Amino acid sequence: KGISIHLGTLVICNGFIYPVSEPRDLTLRNDSSLYRFQKINHQWDFVVMQAKEQIRAAKERKKGDRVVMEFQERAYWMVHRPPVRISLMRNTHHHIMYYHHALNRSRSKSSLSLEKLLKQCNQYLSHDPMLTPCLPQNPWISDDTFYWVLNAPNVGNPCRLRVERWAFGFGEILSDARGLQEFHNFLKKEFSAENLDFWEACQELRYGDQLKYILWDCILPRLYLAQGAQKWINIDGRTMGKTLSGLKCPHRYMLDSAQAHIYMLMKKDSYPRYLKSDVYKNLLINAVVPQETKIRFVVILLKYMSASN
Repeated sequence: KGISIHLGTLVICNGFIYPVSEPRDLTLRNDSSLYRFQKINHQWDFVVMQAKEQIRAAKERKKGDRVVMEFQERAYWMVHRPPVRISLMRNTHHHIMYYHHALNRSRSKSSLSLEKLLKQCNQYLSHDPMLTPCLPQNPWISDDTFYWVLNAPNVGNPCRLRVERWAFGFGEILSDARGLQEFHNFLKKEFSAENLDFWEACQELRYGDQLKYILWDCILPRLYLAQGAQKWINIDGRTMGKTLSGLKCPHRYMLDSAQAHIYMLMKKDSYPRYLKSDVYKNLLINAVVPQETKIRFVVILLKYMSASN
């Protein structure tokens, strides 16, 4: 209960919702107080214009003024940082030292942070259902479930918005079941599918149940790390030595170094080639582009009246 109220207070402080009765009290109350969601879709152009103006003003400031502004911002967050509940800490001294070092750590400039935030917002604008309507129709307020069909894990022909999102970052394609399948097929053509197989096996080892842990503990070293293995992976000697030393005392995280090495190898080498390949370009061209369908107000009213009766 306390954690839920704390998270709700953070949502209010970040401007996603605000209290109706007392707008200046930015805390979540455990009573019948009313709250409203912030709707900035119709003000998005104003938000973008304001962010650009702040970036321009930050660049035009003198060096001395920028240093003063940076120290003022750092001092503000030292005073107004979110409250930490000591009762939720497992090791109070460890957390105190962590936050002490974090306060003395240098932060990025406001202008750079605003540029990154503006770039990310513009990139995800058409992919955010809070800012852009679901296509072809919102399944939560209608009987049309075609949106869920297009975004099913193993759909035959995915929609264009889904395929475009795979190019936003390597984590996007790994978190999508359909994108992971396409990337695995591409790696098979390049004879390097064992890298992705090893990464997925490490994920199963880390987050799987106890039976999978015991199974992978016996299979993974023989399948991927031993000389002449069926799916031998190419990792450097330092990482191999750290991995082999971890195998002497098996645990769930014994292959973290090798997994991180293979992850960076795929991210910097195989993933850019996939985005430039004809496989991805053809999939993007042939992707489904759903058309928006309007919901009739009369139909919604009739459904509401029938549900009331």
